[in-house]
Amino acid sequence: MQFRLLAVICSLTFLLGLSACPFSTTTPLPDDDDVATDDDDATDDDDATDDDDATDDDDATDDDDATDDDDATDDDDATDDDDAAPSTCSSSASVDCGTSDLSGNNGSGTPDIDVWNCVGWQLTGPEMVFEFVPTESATVTVTSTGQTDDLDLLILENTCASDACIAADGVAGNGDENVEFDAVAGTTYYIVLDGWDGAVADFTLSMSCGPTGDDDDDIAPDDDDIAPDDDDTAPDDDDVAPDDDDVAPDDDDVAPDDDDTAPDDDDTAPDDDDTAVDPTCAGDTPLDCATNTDTGNNAGPGSTADIETYSCSALSETGAEYAYSFLAAFDGDLTVSLTGMTDDLDLFILENECDPDSCIASGTTVSDESVTFTAVNGTTYYFVVDGFNAAVSDYTITVDCPTCSEGFALDCSSNTDSYNNGSAGSTALNGDYSCNTLDYSAAPEFVYGFTAGSDGEYRVDLTGLSADVDLFLLDATGGDCDPSACLDDSTAGGSSDESIVFTATAGAEYYFVVDGFAGNTSDYDISVTCNYCGDDTLVEDTLDCVASSVTGNNSTGSSDVDVWTGCTAGTNDGPELFYEFSPTISGDYTFDLTGLSADIDLFVVDAGDNGNCNTDSCLDDSREAGSNDESITISLSNESTYYVVVDGFSGNTSDFTLSVDCPECSDDFNLNCVSSSDDWSTAFGSNTWEDYTAAGCGATTETGPEYVYVFTAAADGDVTIDLDIDDNSNDLDLFVLGADSGGGCDPAECLESSIDFSLDEQVTLSVLAGETYYVVVDGYDGDSGDYLITMSCI
Repeated sequence: MQFRLLAVICSLTFLLGLSACPFSTTTPLPDDDDVATDDDDATDDDDATDDDDATDDDDATDDDDATDDDDATDDDDATDDDDAAPSTCSSSASVDCGTSDLSGNNGSGTPDIDVWNCVGWQLTGPEMVFEFVPTESATVTVTSTGQTDDLDLLILENTCASDACIAADGVAGNGDENVEFDAVAGTTYYIVLDGWDGAVADFTLSMSCGPTGDDDDDIAPDDDDIAPDDDDTAPDDDDVAPDDDDVAPDDDDVAPDDDDTAPDDDDTAPDDDDTAVDPTCAGDTPLDCATNTDTGNNAGPGSTADIETYSCSALSETGAEYAYSFLAAFDGDLTVSLTGMTDDLDLFILENECDPDSCIASGTTVSDESVTFTAVNGTTYYFVVDGFNAAVSDYTITVDCPTCSEGFALDCSSNTDSYNNGSAGSTALNGDYSCNTLDYSAAPEFVYGFTAGSDGEYRVDLTGLSADVDLFLLDATGGDCDPSACLDDSTAGGSSDESIVFTATAGAEYYFVVDGFAGNTSDYDISVTCNYCGDDTLVEDTLDCVASSVTGNNSTGSSDVDVWTGCTAGTNDGPELFYEFSPTISGDYTFDLTGLSADIDLFVVDAGDNGNCNTDSCLDDSREAGSNDESITISLSNESTYYVVVDGFSGNTSDFTLSVDCPECSDDFNLNCVSSSDDWSTAFGSNTWEDYTAAGCGATTETGPEYVYVFTAAADGDVTIDLDIDDNSNDLDLFVLGADSGGGCDPAECLESSIDFSLDEQVTLSVLAGETYYVVVDGYDGDSGDYLITMSCI
């Protein structure tokens, strides 16, 4: 809300009974007969202080005095407004009564004038000025629409100067401006658009002209029209009967005269207030659950002073009122609070229209106000701040929306769900979260409740997104799903996956909130990893059967895991390092940890389907005391990924060497250049190996059983091996391996292969005398079958 000094001054002068002070007007500035002490009031022209008495406009100190406008200290004396030359402006274009939809921007004007005599606030932006000279007298209406910022509209007469303003409109914000004034033929007027608080904005200017309306005090040449004018000569106002404010049967005497007879005004037709419409307010300032607070003054710009009673209260609210609109986007209880007042302001809740007869709740204490009511989704409410007994005060208004609620529960057993944040059970209450500054008010959120089963690390993942949907972790202590209790968030852009890792204590309650950025909704998958211990981002290195050892020091690791819950109980609160291991064949593997200078231990953990490490998935450990070596031999599957973890006991760190010993094949039958063939079936073999790609022998999946032949070359030369498959619907493949460093059979030592689809296979290679080779017949994609293998030596 804009605060402008004149609003406060006007309120104070009104309370003191001095005068009215409009700070946003669409009519000409008041003359002698237009103000609160004019022709028709109890203190008007007919009483002891009006135009005709010794102290009125005709006395020695009035407007007709031989010296100046008022008294010795007024506008014309040495200290008055006219001593210093007024600021001036210059017009940029001419307009006339036919001007319509003239587009412009005040940024092309000049910031010459900040203070105008007809408004009580500063307009520090540049002003755009248009010159208007009517060819005949008319009532002129000027409007400015389509403004993108706060511009005010002013009308100047005769000179383009700061003290020549005769009418103005100062609607707060970017609302339309409208001014109506009576223009005299041949007079030069200046139409000014000036920016409040430096505002620069586009606008569209339009003008319309109509006949001049008759004004107060009968007929021309009457009051305030043309000379001979006010307080001058007959037949003008205040001169002779039967003119208004003169002699009986005059004003305030008998019907049908204005303001009639007792019992009072607003009595019988044709009295002049009989046809007035019921007072209403204008909720020009919107509030919502994201923009939920504002500070202001009930008599500030944009306020009205039309409503004195409300259908839900018997009190007299004779002060000015300011109204806010609120469109409910939910069903639930809503609390509106009013604080920070220095006088007695009250709060009223109106439903569907800003009409005091639609009041549904109120707060009318002598201190802070708080009103709670049940809001209905899609309904517009108006919150009205009004002054009891003409009170005027600054205030702060705050809207407390209901918080989100749990739509589904997750735990370490039922730890996954697939849904959409816009589906049934979602809410649209959370606009902002305390852990970031983004706005989520345009999208619904779906909420999961979660209670930690044990102390440890936890991870929640949001995947499978098609739009920008984010993830939030809220503290649910006390059961309140409150975005101000946000502990962490994941706000990756676009449809990227989201994840949060957090440390929980047993029994702690949390909410996982899936909310859409910028109004987005999306299908998603959510999963929780309990007793989380790491993922690909924490992997220090990889182990394999080729590069079979690594060296390191666990001091460079993290300290997220203290207890490996799936293995032997113990406290490993030192830092840990993760090494990823993916077996190429199923079988027994031995991991050795050597070269230690302190007590660090060894663990093998199943990484799980998503690569997230879970301490409950610890498969085996070695926890030797002191700096003794650690060793684990374990059967692993080539269909899984594992983490081999080095962790410090009781906070220890140490250098180390970690190595793996992989399983090797054993030969089933010997081939040589004498016994050069075998008629057999792979069905008699075992399914130990599935991958021969380490040495570049082919990217196939050999999941069928394999049969292995050993061959030791008697001489250097070429050897050709043929595989004749009895039924080519069984896809068998042929591999030749070199012996490893220990003389064993290892698929990582693959030398040659033949992997034609459902055809006989053949391999030719050069051998060296005395070297051992392994010939393997393996089944592609699980196949097995009969075959004849033949070796030809040259």
